[in-house]
Amino acid sequence: MLTFIPPAKASAAASILDKLHSARDKQIFRLLASISDPKHGNATRKRALEELPKKTKSLGDPVKDWVTILVNRCIMGDFINFDVVQSCISLAKKCFDEKKIPSCVALLSCAKIAVGAFPSLCEDEGSFQYIQEMFSACHDFAKTPRKGEVKEQIEQSGLATALSSMMSAATRRKQMIDQTAVRHFFAMLPFATEFTSTVYLTHLVCCF
Repeated sequence: MLTFIPPAKASAAASILDKLHSARDKQIFRLLASISDPKHGNATRKRALEELPKKTKSLGDPVKDWVTILVNRCIMGDFINFDVVQSCISLAKKCFDEKKIPSCVALLSCAKIAVGAFPSLCEDEGSFQYIQEMFSACHDFAKTPRKGEVKEQIEQSGLATALSSMMSAATRRKQMIDQTAVRHFFAMLPFATEFTSTVYLTHLVCCF
């Protein structure tokens, strides 16, 4: 559901942000950070929806209302969220293994829509591995000289193309993150000490 937000004056927006930034309850920012990751689950979404309005109420109604709108815009929905995408990909792999290609395609179509908007939803090792295994199996079917019902269903459904696009989306995002991190590291070098550079590089290695 789209939420209409009446235009606010720049001074009012600045006042709201100033009050929010001055909040002493650091749990507010931890909750906001938790929903900034598209991979957050239903429990995280529920906690943010319930706790953030309560924790920002003391900052005034304008701040509470602004944070509530922010939360509703940032949280993942009932359809596009980490848990649903993981389940769709896992069930699609099961259907593929059982040669139920139409069911596999139907489940993957849901996941593909979500991954197109949020590639990180299929970056976890299990889901990405399932996608790779199905794509590899599609490639093996394509090389098989003899025809069969499963091979025809795979070719007609465009299953391999869908799997390829999901892998490409996740890979492009990972490459973009890597390149951004490297640029930030080298941009820091002119004024960084040897110690801070080493710490930052170690952080990058641990993250990726």
